[in-house]
Amino acid sequence: MDNILYEESLLMQEGVVAALKNGHNTFPQVMYDSRRKILLILGVPDNLIPDWLKDNHSLGSLMIWLVNFDAFADNRIGFVYATMRPLLNYLQAQTAESDLYEMLYSIQNILVKIATSGYNPVTDKEYKKLREELRKATVLKDILPEIVVLHRDLMEFWQFIKYKVPTYKGRRVHI
Repeated sequence: MDNILYEESLLMQEGVVAALKNGHNTFPQVMYDSRRKILLILGVPDNLIPDWLKDNHSLGSLMIWLVNFDAFADNRIGFVYATMRPLLNYLQAQTAESDLYEMLYSIQNILVKIATSGYNPVTDKEYKKLREELRKATVLKDILPEIVVLHRDLMEFWQFIKYKVPTYKGRRVHI
């Protein structure tokens, strides 16, 4: 969901900037309305939504408000970028955390598959890539499971798990 909100926020920002640069007709009212509604309804922290987005119910009223806010187009554009930045930063961080969760879940599935079916060289490349990405994540530095830290490839993991835990069920539980 956070990835969708990030994309919608970015598209809102770019749409408003396009309307400021090229005229109100370059960003359809229906797109403004739907993106505004998504950001106001779908769990974005209220303090991160720019006031100009909360207060202006139509794109036309926003354009009028921005012109009254500052007579210079470059200043209006800079204002839109500056006020959207905290929201975009927040959503980007949320997306990154979600991506890490997905990577952890994927690597767990790979390890369970190897632990219950034996070594498979086809998934080794994917495992190595995921392992490298997870090891780079500073938020996981001290909590990354030892299985992932110690076993650089799936052959190493298979040689470890098949002797450490003799049953498939036990291997799943261990992982």
